Amino acid sequence: MRRFLLLWVAAAALAGAQPKPDQKELNFMLDQIRAAVRAEDWPEASRLAIRLNAALLSLRARSQSSPLAELQHLEILAGKNAMTRNPLLPRMARAAFAAGEWALAEDLANETLEAAKHGVFWWTGDAIHQGNIILGRLALRESKMDAAKRYLLAAGRTPGGSSLGSLGPSMALAKDGCAT
Repeated sequence: MRRFLLLWVAAAALAGAQPKPDQKELNFMLDQIRAAVRAEDWPEASRLAIRLNAALLSLRARSQSSPLAELQHLEILAGKNAMTRNPLLPRMARAAFAAGEWALAEDLANETLEAAKHGVFWWTGDAIHQGNIILGRLALRESKMDAAKRYLLAAGRTPGGSSLGSLGPSMALAKDGCAT
């Protein structure tokens, strides 16, 4: 039993010490997955896909951009045209809030809610939800509990949307409210 434990500890240490895969290794893993699929070797394809996913997640964790950089990137993508800007407004408001740009977060959240009033699009439900969540979190920062409650309720009154359907509602405002 003692030998097994020592072997397990050594293996764990070696696994943690392995360098992160580079682009060439990731492409090689992808080629291996394709070969396994072509050969209809599903257990091998699954094993390789799990390994590739783990490698990608480790790279993603190391390359997360700052909220301010994300906000700047989104502002460039959004431009001034309502067709390109409106679907990105909820993300822009979240990024501004995360970056500590409170006034900009409030402006973007209000712009998000205003844009959502002009018809029902694929992003409308997410816009209503995220706009109200951001405004509620800003109200909590100013100790305006009644306003935060109203925004929380308004965030729930949405026709639904792609992010809400797959990820569920944001619980950030409710968590912030419980913490105060």
